[in-house]
Amino acid sequence: MPHPIQFLLKNKFKRASQQKPGGFTLIEVLVAIIIASLVITPLLGFMISILRTDRQEQAKATTEQEIQSALNYIAEDLQQSVYIYDNDSLYGETDDSTNPPTVLYNKIVDQLPPEASNDGGGCAANECIPVLVFWKRDLRKDILPIGGADCGTNPEDCDDTFVYSLVAYYIVKGDSSNPTWSNAARIARFEISNAVEIPNPSAPTTTLTLKDKDPGFAMFDLGGDGTLKQKMNKWEKGSGNYNVNFGNKVLVDYVDQSPKSIPSTACDADEQLVPNQGANIPTGLYACVTNPAEGKNSARVYIRGNALARIQNSNIEYSASKDTYFPTASVEVEARGFLSTK
Repeated sequence: MPHPIQFLLKNKFKRASQQKPGGFTLIEVLVAIIIASLVITPLLGFMISILRTDRQEQAKATTEQEIQSALNYIAEDLQQSVYIYDNDSLYGETDDSTNPPTVLYNKIVDQLPPEASNDGGGCAANECIPVLVFWKRDLRKDILPIGGADCGTNPEDCDDTFVYSLVAYYIVKGDSSNPTWSNAARIARFEISNAVEIPNPSAPTTTLTLKDKDPGFAMFDLGGDGTLKQKMNKWEKGSGNYNVNFGNKVLVDYVDQSPKSIPSTACDADEQLVPNQGANIPTGLYACVTNPAEGKNSARVYIRGNALARIQNSNIEYSASKDTYFPTASVEVEARGFLSTK
C-alpha cells in the first residue's frame, strides 16, 4: 500500500500534466488584430491629415511673409527714385498708323541685361524679364574727405554724397535643372552706379575719382529738345560688359511664374501695366507705373507667391481651385525725387 504522501504527490503531478498550456489561440489573435486595425487606421489617417494640413499652412504663411518682406524692400528702394520707366519706354512703342510705322520709343530692355550682356548674366532673354526699372539717387556714406582726412581709417571725419544709379527688378523663371532655386520663379535685382568724384585741389579743372562707375553705366542726358519721357528713353548703356549674375542677386524665391492674365482694370487710366507683353509673360511680379507725361512719379507693385512649389515639385501652375496657395501682396509708392527739363 503506498504511503499517503506519495499518493498525494503523484495525483498532484498527474493533474498538472493534464492542464492546458496558457496563451491566446490563433483565432483570438486574428480577432485582436482586426479590431486594432479598425481603431488605429482612422487615427493614423487623421494624424497624417493634420501633418499635411500643418505643412500646407506653414508653406502659405512663409510665402506670405517673404513676399511682404520683398515688397517692403522694393518700396524703400522706389522711394529714392527720380524716374520710373513705363511700359512704352521699357518695351518700346510704335505708331502703326504711319507707313512704315513710326518708332515713338526705343526699347530700354535692349540696353539692359540679358539682351545687352555678353553672357546674359546666366539667363536667357525669355527667362529674365525686367519689370520695374528706375533711376534713383543712391547714398554713399563716409566717402568724401573733409580737410584731407583719410576716409579709410577715419570715416567719422568724412562726409556723405549721392550718386545716380539705375536699378532693375526682374522676374526670373524657375529652372528644374538648377537645384539652388525652386521650380517657381524668383525676383532678382540689378544695379549700376555712377562714379564718386571730387575736385582735385592741385588741379581745379580736373577731378579725383574716389569710386569708379560700374561697368556699363552711362549717365542720362536731359539736354536737347523733347519731353522728359523722350529724353530719358534715349539712354544707352556705357562701355564695358555688365557685371551681373541673376543667381547672386535674388530678392525672393517661390514667386508664381504662371502666365495668369491680369485684368484690364488693374491699372488706372494714367498708369501703364508693366510688363504688358502678351499671355506668356509670368505675372508673379508686375506693376502699374504712372505715365511720366502726367507729371507723376509713382508705381503700384504686385507680387504673387507660389506656396504650392514648397510642398511639391510638379503641377505647381496657378488655377482657381488652388488660389489659396498663391497669396498676393501689393504696395503703392510715391517717389520722393523727381527730374525736370525746365
